[in-house]
Amino acid sequence: MARKEPGFAERLQTAAKAKQEQLEKLRARAQSNDTEAAARRAAQIEAAKARELRAAERKEANRLAAERREAERAAEQACEDRPGEGRERHEEVDRLHASP
Repeated sequence: MARKEPGFAERLQTAAKAKQEQLEKLRARAQSNDTEAAARRAAQIEAAKARELRAAERKEANRLAAERREAERAAEQACEDRPGEGRERHEEVDRLHASP
């Protein structure tokens, strides 16, 4: 028995079915990528917020260190300006060095 070749309508139907299956497969993959992308984006946002927080903390620490250095310079200058009060000023400088 000879096998019949599929007709034009049957070939169109098979092609349409294959195309539909490919579209469904692509949609399923896209949905999983969307959830993964959303999770990655949320992680990126969280990391950016953490970076901003650390930068603000560093900026504040630098500001405090600059204030402390300025206070030390002022205390040392006062010691040089008034030699009789030097002991008290040195104690103040030592106290400033001891604070974090």
